[in-house]
Amino acid sequence: TEAFGESDYTPLEQNFEGINQVITDAAGRIIFDVTSTGYEKDGQHLLIGLDSGGSVSGVCIVSIEDSPTQADKVQQDAFLSQFIGRNTPGSEYDAVSGATKSSSGIRNAVDLALRTYIEHEEAIKNGK
Repeated sequence: TEAFGESDYTPLEQNFEGINQVITDAAGRIIFDVTSTGYEKDGQHLLIGLDSGGSVSGVCIVSIEDSPTQADKVQQDAFLSQFIGRNTPGSEYDAVSGATKSSSGIRNAVDLALRTYIEHEEAIKNGK
């Protein structure tokens, strides 16, 4: 809740390809629980929050198995904040020098959350 605010969140029962879990609240906010590949295969566990309009409201790294130097670099607000407000996958982003694979893994997780939302918006919003 630190990244996305206090609320009564409800996990959806429906599965979406590449997504561990989708969680919603009554205000229409959505959290995507995603595992992505950075430097290590499936080494990044992230929560990607979307506001009720489908824009990224937060990116929270739950765990990261990349090297400590790479992990430190991509956990900085300067990197993560560039995703806030995005509502379309595939947008340009600035990778972190020396952590391009880690940066790419996080960008891919954000893109996956946005694509899933766009493709399944009605089912997600209706909790189905």
